[in-house]
Amino acid sequence: MYKVKHMKTIRYNSGSIASRHTAKRAGHIIPKLGRILSVEGVRFKSRNGTREAVKVTGENGTALIGGVCWSYRGEGPHALVEVLKLAGIYQNPAEYIAFETKRLDDVGTDWKYNFQTNEFSVRDVLFQQVWHKKLSSPPARCEVDFGYGT
Repeated sequence: MYKVKHMKTIRYNSGSIASRHTAKRAGHIIPKLGRILSVEGVRFKSRNGTREAVKVTGENGTALIGGVCWSYRGEGPHALVEVLKLAGIYQNPAEYIAFETKRLDDVGTDWKYNFQTNEFSVRDVLFQQVWHKKLSSPPARCEVDFGYGT
């Protein structure tokens, strides 16, 4: 496994701006991370319950990007598609992650895309296990049926 030396965290939060502006601002941060190693959807505790963010890990550090969400077809998931594309995930897998992946209620990682192994993982709370799907290379030709046809 690739080891990251001198990892630093680059915190990015969209603040009170709308989700549609998140991708534009994230476009300034993601290139600073260098080669992207993984992207994951995380949930963490906040004053008002739990919040979602995308954790993008690169050779030069990690960025926590707020203002995105997944599992429905609103503004947050559309912003997530744009952020995932900026990180290097192709359109079809990005839409699958944003619109079809379940959003869980508890704290933790809901999903993870690992660029080193080209693998997509989803946490399944019902069975307390992690489901892995190996993706073919390049990610645009996934073994997962995204339902968009060819």
